[in-house]
Amino acid sequence: LLKNAAGCDSTATLVLAVKQLTSSTTNVSVCASTLPYNWNGKNYTSAGNYSVILTNAAGCDSTASLALTVNANPATPTISNSRPLSFCTGDSTILASSSLTNNQWLLKGAVISGAASVQYITKISGIYTVQVVNASGCTSTSAAVTTTNRSTVGTGLAFRDTLICKATSVSVTASASLPSTYSWTSASTGFTSTASQVSVSKPDLYKVQITLSNGCIVKDSINIRNTADTAIKARLGVSEHAFINQTLVLVNVTSPSPQSQNWVLPAAAGVISNTDSIVLMKFSAAGNYMVYLKNKSYNVCASSDSAKIVITTNDSLNVTATIPVAIRNITIGPNPTSGIMNIGIELNQLGKTSLRIYDGSGTLTYSKTILPLTVKFTEKVDISPAPGNRTYVLVVQTKDGYEVRTIIKL
Repeated sequence: LLKNAAGCDSTATLVLAVKQLTSSTTNVSVCASTLPYNWNGKNYTSAGNYSVILTNAAGCDSTASLALTVNANPATPTISNSRPLSFCTGDSTILASSSLTNNQWLLKGAVISGAASVQYITKISGIYTVQVVNASGCTSTSAAVTTTNRSTVGTGLAFRDTLICKATSVSVTASASLPSTYSWTSASTGFTSTASQVSVSKPDLYKVQITLSNGCIVKDSINIRNTADTAIKARLGVSEHAFINQTLVLVNVTSPSPQSQNWVLPAAAGVISNTDSIVLMKFSAAGNYMVYLKNKSYNVCASSDSAKIVITTNDSLNVTATIPVAIRNITIGPNPTSGIMNIGIELNQLGKTSLRIYDGSGTLTYSKTILPLTVKFTEKVDISPAPGNRTYVLVVQTKDGYEVRTIIKL
């Protein structure tokens, strides 16, 4: 009991609380390359045991301990190359790490998936490093090396080995993506050139070396082969003048037969029948019309023939006034015929004349070449063995042109 200021009894009570001290230990393992290690606001640069006195939440002293382990980094690797770091498209360089194990290659700092060998082969431009890791998980990274791919894209021959028609030539162009020089040679014909574009006709293996301004060299070649023969010349026969709605006969007199052939007829033509050998057609309007016969042999040899047909409403005198006449007149008698007939021919100019008669399928039924003594003559013709009740086509040809007539065989 105590006395208070008034002299009275006063009871004083003490409530005593004892607060506890605290402590903690932190174990840390780091790689040497990550030092310094910052702990509780202080940097540590070496391994060891460290402690600091702090104040805990209760306001009492708190001892914090740090057990710092520093793991060594592996030796820093170096990169070597067994081929130049600058190379042309299609080539490559080989990068090699000085470390025999635990490699990881990186391109511009990014991991290259699956690239964990001592060597790395690259065909592209880039900035490469190699990283090595040890058992502690610590890494070391090499200095960077830069590779350069000197592009040759778009350089070479667009043509591949090709077959061309005998007695023709083909133009072959060597293309380049940069300013370049060219050197052409051939295997057996002695061909040479320094042009980018060459024209060749002889069968041979032609080679070109293209040297680009970036130092790259591109080599290419093309094998030229010739067909066994030249193009089969397309030949057509047709009367070059007729009247409106008169039936015209076009005859394919090409010989020998090509691989393929087709007629190109005017849109205004009224086609009655159309085969490879013979076309029957007529026109309903006057005018000048062109017809074409095109063929192809050996897949690559092409030839064509053409003729202009003049359709009028007037008589033949007006027609022939603008068309050179090779054959002045043709008469056939009798026509229709049982097979034997006289064909009268009047030429504009004396010269060798051929007579050919075809059936409706284009099969040659009769053929004869004549050396007439006069411009006007008659030839006796016999096609009695040919089937009857059919229409045949007569083609009279000189060096200057054709005339075509129809024959009806009874």
